Amino acid sequence: MEIVSWGLLGIGTLALLVSGIWLLVVSFHNHILWGLACIFVPFASLVFLCMNWGRAAKPFLIYLVGLGLCAGGIFSNPTLMAQIKEPANADSQVEAPR
Repeated sequence: MEIVSWGLLGIGTLALLVSGIWLLVVSFHNHILWGLACIFVPFASLVFLCMNWGRAAKPFLIYLVGLGLCAGGIFSNPTLMAQIKEPANADSQVEAPR
């Protein structure tokens, strides 16, 4: 089961990467300033998505699928879930010098 969860995580990460690049390409095709804004301005991609839904819908939906696959991979992996439930032990934490 752990192999399947790592596979889901990998495929989801790949889908996130492809959809992010695709959305950047679509924004640059619309106008160079939109593309630069999507890179440098926070939430500009969301504004672009809302204003250009017809062109940006497919990359956004693939992004949502990628998020779902990553979440499925994380929540089905017992090793990752154990790390989420119990962060690092107190013994392994480094104390600050006095």
